[in-house]
Amino acid sequence: MARVAITAIELVNLGPFRGPHRFEVLAEGLSVLVRPNESGKSTLLEAVPAVLWGETKLARHWQAGDKEPAAAAVEFRRDDARAAEHFRVERDYGTHQVAAWQIKPDGTRRRSFAARTTRRPHGRSAPLA
Repeated sequence: MARVAITAIELVNLGPFRGPHRFEVLAEGLSVLVRPNESGKSTLLEAVPAVLWGETKLARHWQAGDKEPAAAAVEFRRDDARAAEHFRVERDYGTHQVAAWQIKPDGTRRRSFAARTTRRPHGRSAPLA
């Protein structure tokens, strides 16, 4: 049976986060995020389905500014009996593009998928030409 674990979440100009922010998740055990109200805890959690599945029911103030680039990425590790693999999914909310990458042990990346999302619900995508 395969085990999938989120290893990092990156946000750029989303919710209260101006500029790029990277949040690493512990490799083993439990990660706990404690912050005051309105400091971005829900934004961080909403980023996972927003990036992976194009969730459209996001909070009212999801993007930090209309003229600023807005993007998010989720990195995760998949472990099974054969090997461990590391992946990264990126979504750019300005250009409506999504890409998935496999990250090799040496740090190089191989793109597995790229598309421009349509404005239809639930992140349906059309491959890039």
